Amino acid sequence: MKAALYFESAKGLGDWHIFISTRADRDLRDARRKDSKIFKIIIKKIQELSKGHFSDDNQKRLTGPSLDIPIYEAKMTRDLRLVYQVDCLPEFDSDVNWFVVIKVFGVYTHAQMDNRLWEYVGHQISHRGKEYKRRCTFRNKPIHAGDTVIAPASFPPQTEETDNSSRAMPYANSCYVSGVINVVRLEKFVTLSQVHRLSGILADRDVAHVFAVSPQEREIIEHPLSCYVVGRSGTGKTTTMLFKMLGIQRSWEHGSHSVPKPRQVFVTRSRVLASKVEEYFSKLIKSLALSTEEPKKLLRDPSSEPALHETDLMDPEGDVEWRADLPKRFSLLEEVHFPLFVTFEHLCQMLEGDLDFSDSATSSIFSGSGIHANDSDSTVSYPGSISDCMVSYDKFVHSYWTHLPQTLIKGLDPALVFNEIMGVIKGSEHSLSFANRCIDRQTYNTVSHRAQSTFANQRDLIYSIFESYQKLRRQRQELDSVDRTHSLLMKLAAGIGMIGEKFDFLYVDEVQDNHLIDAYLLRLICKNPNGLFWAGDTAQTISVGSSFKFNDLKAFLYRLERSTNARSMSHSSYSLPQPRMFQLTVNYRSHAGIVKCAHSVVQLITKFWPYAIDALDEEKGIVEGLRPVFFGSSDSDTVRYEQFLFGESKARIEFGARQCILVRNEAARDELRKQVGEIGLIMTLYESKGLEFDDVLLYNFFTDSTSDLSQWRVVLNAVSQQQGIRIFAPAFDELRHAGICSELKFLYVAITRARNNLWIFDPSERAEPMQLFWRSEGLIDVYTPEMELPQLAVASTPEEWFKAGRTLFDNRRYFQALHCFKRADMPQEIAISNAFHLRDRAKSTSEEPSVRTQSFTQAADAFVAVANTSSKAHLKRRYMRYAADCFVDAGDDKRAGQAFFDAEEFDHAASRYYKAGLFDEAVEVIRSRKVDQQLADKVEHTARLFYIQKKKLRRAADLFASVDEQLDFMEEYGFDDARADVLEGMGRFAEAGEVHLMEGRVFDGMRALLKARNNASAVRRAKEYLVDCFWRIFALGRDVNQDHLQLKQLLDWVAQFERVGGECESDNEMCMFKAMGSNDTAELRRMALVLRNSNRKAAALLCFSRIFGTQPRPLLPSTSLQEASIILCHFQAYVELLREVADHQNPYSSNSIRKLFGFEVEADNGGIVLPRGTFFFKAVPQKRMRSLRPSDEGVKLSEAEFHDLYKQSLINHLKSVVLNENECCLELKALRPCIVATFGAGRCNAGDSCSWDHGVAIDPTGDTYNLRVTVHLRQMQIMDSILHCMSGGDRERRQRTWLARLYETLNPPHSALGSLANLDLSRLPEETKRLIRGWLGNLLYSPSLYALRDEFIMNFALTACLGFTFHREQAYNYIVRSPSVQWFVNQGLELSQAPLDLCLLLESESNDCLKRGVMFFESATMANIQIDLNLLCGLMERLCGALVLCRNYQNGAKRTLHGVTLPRSWLLALIPVLKNMQYKATSHLWILVNAMANLSRAILFPVPTAHLHFEGRSISHHSGQVRNVFVVRIFWCMSLLGYNVRDDKMRDVIREHLTSFRGSSYKFPLVCDRFINAARWEDLAKAVRRPLSTMLAAQGSPDMLIELRDAKREHSPQSMLSGVHRIIYRNIEDIRHLLLITSLSRQPALLRADAEVFKPKTATQHGPEGEDPDTSAAVPGEGADAADLEEIPEEVAPDNVEEVVEVDVDEVAGTPQERRAATIIQTAFRRFHGRRRNRAAAVIQRAARRFRRRQNMLKACAYTPRGRVWKLCLEVIQTNHWTNRRYRVMFLGPFVHAWVCLESLYSYASSGKEKAKKRLRHAQHQELDEVSNRMTQFGNLLKRVVALQKLLQPKSSLHSCCDISKLVAHVSEIKGLLEHIREQRMPLGAIENCEEDMQIAFKGIVQSKLPPKRKPLPQVVVDDYDFAEEIW
Repeated sequence: MKAALYFESAKGLGDWHIFISTRADRDLRDARRKDSKIFKIIIKKIQELSKGHFSDDNQKRLTGPSLDIPIYEAKMTRDLRLVYQVDCLPEFDSDVNWFVVIKVFGVYTHAQMDNRLWEYVGHQISHRGKEYKRRCTFRNKPIHAGDTVIAPASFPPQTEETDNSSRAMPYANSCYVSGVINVVRLEKFVTLSQVHRLSGILADRDVAHVFAVSPQEREIIEHPLSCYVVGRSGTGKTTTMLFKMLGIQRSWEHGSHSVPKPRQVFVTRSRVLASKVEEYFSKLIKSLALSTEEPKKLLRDPSSEPALHETDLMDPEGDVEWRADLPKRFSLLEEVHFPLFVTFEHLCQMLEGDLDFSDSATSSIFSGSGIHANDSDSTVSYPGSISDCMVSYDKFVHSYWTHLPQTLIKGLDPALVFNEIMGVIKGSEHSLSFANRCIDRQTYNTVSHRAQSTFANQRDLIYSIFESYQKLRRQRQELDSVDRTHSLLMKLAAGIGMIGEKFDFLYVDEVQDNHLIDAYLLRLICKNPNGLFWAGDTAQTISVGSSFKFNDLKAFLYRLERSTNARSMSHSSYSLPQPRMFQLTVNYRSHAGIVKCAHSVVQLITKFWPYAIDALDEEKGIVEGLRPVFFGSSDSDTVRYEQFLFGESKARIEFGARQCILVRNEAARDELRKQVGEIGLIMTLYESKGLEFDDVLLYNFFTDSTSDLSQWRVVLNAVSQQQGIRIFAPAFDELRHAGICSELKFLYVAITRARNNLWIFDPSERAEPMQLFWRSEGLIDVYTPEMELPQLAVASTPEEWFKAGRTLFDNRRYFQALHCFKRADMPQEIAISNAFHLRDRAKSTSEEPSVRTQSFTQAADAFVAVANTSSKAHLKRRYMRYAADCFVDAGDDKRAGQAFFDAEEFDHAASRYYKAGLFDEAVEVIRSRKVDQQLADKVEHTARLFYIQKKKLRRAADLFASVDEQLDFMEEYGFDDARADVLEGMGRFAEAGEVHLMEGRVFDGMRALLKARNNASAVRRAKEYLVDCFWRIFALGRDVNQDHLQLKQLLDWVAQFERVGGECESDNEMCMFKAMGSNDTAELRRMALVLRNSNRKAAALLCFSRIFGTQPRPLLPSTSLQEASIILCHFQAYVELLREVADHQNPYSSNSIRKLFGFEVEADNGGIVLPRGTFFFKAVPQKRMRSLRPSDEGVKLSEAEFHDLYKQSLINHLKSVVLNENECCLELKALRPCIVATFGAGRCNAGDSCSWDHGVAIDPTGDTYNLRVTVHLRQMQIMDSILHCMSGGDRERRQRTWLARLYETLNPPHSALGSLANLDLSRLPEETKRLIRGWLGNLLYSPSLYALRDEFIMNFALTACLGFTFHREQAYNYIVRSPSVQWFVNQGLELSQAPLDLCLLLESESNDCLKRGVMFFESATMANIQIDLNLLCGLMERLCGALVLCRNYQNGAKRTLHGVTLPRSWLLALIPVLKNMQYKATSHLWILVNAMANLSRAILFPVPTAHLHFEGRSISHHSGQVRNVFVVRIFWCMSLLGYNVRDDKMRDVIREHLTSFRGSSYKFPLVCDRFINAARWEDLAKAVRRPLSTMLAAQGSPDMLIELRDAKREHSPQSMLSGVHRIIYRNIEDIRHLLLITSLSRQPALLRADAEVFKPKTATQHGPEGEDPDTSAAVPGEGADAADLEEIPEEVAPDNVEEVVEVDVDEVAGTPQERRAATIIQTAFRRFHGRRRNRAAAVIQRAARRFRRRQNMLKACAYTPRGRVWKLCLEVIQTNHWTNRRYRVMFLGPFVHAWVCLESLYSYASSGKEKAKKRLRHAQHQELDEVSNRMTQFGNLLKRVVALQKLLQPKSSLHSCCDISKLVAHVSEIKGLLEHIREQRMPLGAIENCEEDMQIAFKGIVQSKLPPKRKPLPQVVVDDYDFAEEIW
């Protein structure tokens, strides 16, 4: 590499090496161009010197003899002199030899020669030590004696030394000082060689050359390993880096190219620096290329080099085409691109191109920050757009700082805060160990105060600011450089993407501008651990965002290399050499006066904060110079800044082009500019970064400091005490004085901006500590009035102003450049700078958006003006591009698109037109210009959407190849309205109408379908849709009046389509809705039955709801019995349908129920939406309604919430409807005929106020009686439908009421109203019998009977009578053994045996039943117990009839009933039940007669508290007419008893009892007169044979007296008695048959066997509309075997519910399985007695509880998606009988969750697609692409889900094979779909709810393990086992 850097001397030169300065190079070029003769003379003179010809003309001293190292001149012509010096330098290719060389300063004329200048130059050179002076003055002896030719001397290596004996530079004018500095410090000396230097001069080419460097720099360049180079500004860091790159490149070029070209990369943060370094490197390479060219060719072709546009003013940092020659991806870098000079940002962009940044360059960062990039308004991206969302320091200051909480940021410097956030919290090494890549608050608080001292005492405050910043950044969806680096690191660590071949050599300049994580990233892309070069200066931390130290970098990289080496060399002892640290301490830019002052600041930092920056050796200036001058005093009259700035004459002066005033911040700059005007360059410290000036005025630095005087005084601790100055310095406190560390860093940067002169102006007290410190160290001169005032103004030429302006422009200091160009009088450059300045000012505007927009528009107009005046095409395009960017920032996309078009950037033009919604222009661009194909497709796609959305169908048609493609596109993206328009235009009206209807555009759809009336399918579709519309209007609960106009329109359409004709399945429903629209109740009743019979249950229910819902009273009191029967028949059907709907287990899955109630089911999450005005909407609790917004269409409920609301509201509605009807039915007069009117020939004293029916027509056939009973039974069936949801007391009260009514109807008080003889109870439907038995059992077993002691006998008697009527066989057992009877009997009361007596009478089995009956009757009449009079009279009649039959049967030995005369109904009721009549005890006739007499007296003369009741009231409260009815019954019964007994004594007693009422004051009816006025028994006999009612119709009643005649004893016919019908029988068994077929009595009317009866159901067999029973009342677990239930693991079981131990007494009847189980348990329980009974009870109780708990769990989960799927899977298993137990366990367990997850995915995808469709119709043009992409995503997801559903449905063939591997693969695919949703950053929504199901399914199927072998079961207790066996 050494040979590659240094070259041999040119031909014709001698042994002396000639080094020429840049001045000498320029002089040679000028001579070459102006005068070739002079040029040759100069070359000849140089050749002489190189050969050692040191004649007097060639070596004349310019300096005096006092200087140790002389400066020589060589005479060439009379006026020209060659000035040079003899110097001593090391040999380029040897480390052991130093040679003397000749260094040529330049070619001067006599006028240019100034001996004093060279005296000063010589003085500066003499400071390098004695040995250096000796070597420079040493000369070898002449080669030939007496000759002046001397050979160059050589010396061994020399150690660096400094001569401090005469360091002080003699006082000189500033102009000489500047000249000395330029000669000694700035001149670069390059060896004059043929191979590059001389060739360049001959060819007049602008080439660069490797100049001579210091030994230390040379050591760095030649160092073969990695290194760190630390040095302050101007010490040559970049030079060593560049020369090392050149050496490696040249070494490869000199080789045989047998090895690959080294991949060297130079990385920095600044584009300007990268461009300059690359340009300089290119010049070096060009100089090398010249060595291969022939000199003659170079002279002939001077224009071969392309012209450089040096006057082109561009923004290097904002140029989007910067390094456009590089590929977009890191992996595409090739050898031709190396050596590579890039910025860190550009390098990151190339890495992002490879590391899977598919959506945008910011996607990973956004996702890592919790932000979804796709959620923002995205447009077509273009290169450079990432910078728009990057948070730079400028953006932080102008866009973030003012929006942060003011209480937090008050008094803080935004630069320091930004530095702390980026460098410490986010960009430090510690951040890599946190998931969010930011250290937490606790860790931040524990960071060493020494290492990070800036905010040592404000950590919590800074972290709060950081959190606010992060929150605001996420809201704006922006990122900073640290976010990007972290994202790249994570991508590299995860192995995402391939970045290709890494670098061989990495050179990082200004490394302090980076974070540690940036260095980590750079290290990762360099494969050579020995090829790293890190250079920087940590004292320059004014570079905001950096908190960098080399010590941290070294430690971090050491740990990194060690860990990497440990992994790769785990079995090797090889140790990687550590990088070497180099320190450059010689400053080549500033002289020693400034360097020393700056170093003193560094000393203060390292003294108080030793860990704040890297400790370095003292920095040295290569030349001496004037010390900085400090202007400041507490006395304002001493030095006035006006005199300092304006001079003595008070005339305003102007600074020169290379002078600058530095202020602290922008506020100070603006204030100073107001005071002094535009006197020169005024810049802030931040703006001066990277710039240098000859003269710098530091203005009020301490005045504007954020630290106060007490803090600044800490520097006084460093003041030297040698001068005897006594000062007070505060003790150093690391926390209190932390701010001074940052202040000193700022001060260091300010000082190092000056090259020649530094003036510090600050009269404040805060400046005094530093002034005192500097004075004590002798580093400054403090201005006093005695001193000459320095002259600030320096005249500059226009060229100098232009050069300064160009430098400022390149550093993006546009306002200052504008000032310079004004001084240079360059209008175009002024306009350009002004445009850039306006742009920067607009970017920094943090005001309201309108102001910001105006500012950017102003800047854009300025760029447009510049572009229009530019004469160069490439400049015009570039400025148009800048204008376009400004228009973009201004939000003016239209003008931005035009500007991009003028800039010939058609991709961006199309993008901007696209974003502005100018699709005409965008389409024109993509069709007329060459643009990116992906962009063109995107614009065309969105243009299609836009045109179709806006109904610009003609323009849209131009973008399609055919109409079919256009229609398919419209269908895919949901533009059905436009598709319908196209179809109508094509004459396809049926299709168009279908499309309109699908989208709810009813009017358009019907209009189109009417045009297609000849199409039968179109007409059918129209009718079906009309029916659907009617359903929405007439849904239960809806107010039809709100849709009156719509209903009218629908009916009109119905009429039109009816005229068309044609039949349709929905014709019946259409007729139904027509009837509803016209309020035709009769037609509705007819349609209800038609629809019900056709199994259209939902429609039938709607009909019934309209019939009964619009009438407040379904039954009026005056409704006839026939009408009531019909109404109740309809109402019962209505109740049945309503109950069936209420019992539906999955109502949301039934389309008919949805239509009926008008609710909707959301597809995405299964939520139920209840529109306003619907049935369920009105049932929503008020608490839930409070959260409803006016804009909401309805209430949204979950499935569980809806299920509860559904059940509860329908049950409440059913209950309300039935109770209302029940009250009406109770008031129905037709059910309660007036007995007074019946008994008294229709005369009732109550008249119209009577609550009974007076219009009773006695029906001899019994049809009316039968109809009345039927109505009662039907009403009981209706009531039974709601009893399960009523409380116990209310339920029993209503049951008792209707049972009493039923008894009265079956046993009316008067025989004229009918009797049980009119009915055939054996034909009664079994369901009706069970209903009655259930009601009776409920009353008997009800605890309420215990509380009704006074009414017990009455209620019990009623219950017993009905029980024996309907269930004679079982009645006795379940009545007598009921708890209530047992309780009453055990009371020990006087009547405690009354229930048993009554039961024995009714049973009629025992021999003493009649005796016990008489006892009961006597007790009931005598005791003061409440009892129903009608019931008591019925028992009386039963006793009388039974005694007559038994007594006559027992009379004699013939055992016959010959001569018995009884009413027909008595005989029919008693003969079948009276068994063994010969054994019945009949000796209590007298008691019965007396009891009847007493009963008649109690009725005739009741006391106010009479115990006899009728119709629920005491008999005393009834009128005499009512009492007369019962009195007549008793009188007639007593007479009938005597009529049959034929005992004269008995007859006399009876007559006496009856005639005893003759003298009473009671007014008897005429019917009673025949009894009480009977003079003899024959009168009573006649009275018995006469009718009891005066009504003629009643006299024809079929219940007439029947005289039984035994054929065996009937010897001769006898005459018939009036009023008596005679029946002759042969056997007693024939009597019943004869009674039924007698010609005198018609066959009794029977209850219709086919009567519709309400059938209580535990499980609905068919849902509405005949739906499949799978979706109704089935409960998971019923029918499952124990193995199936036990195989379900707990973790994957369906939903768990709480155990219900206690069962409510009001609970409905159990299922058949439960009843069977209860029977088995009861049977088993009864088999155990004694001591084992308790044990049996405990075992049974535990088993019952377990069974109940399991059933409750299964029932609860049946209403959930998991339970529904589990039931379906269980049915599949039961059907297929799989043998693979493991697969069955998976299928019943985790697969259920997998399928539920798949269903959720289907709902999610379909709902998402539909939402995207809806949004697409109304989306703004900016949203079209995003929405269409989202729709495509959902569509693709839906396809994948549907495919999986087909494969995995429970009944698919996949499961029948029991292939676990396929099941595992498909479940893994489901999990992949969920991961895909998250990766694509699709909205999660309800999909998050299925995560738990997916985890269970994945764990149970994919990660499942084989079940372990079961351990042996424990020994079972034998007794328990035997006991269980006995039970089951």
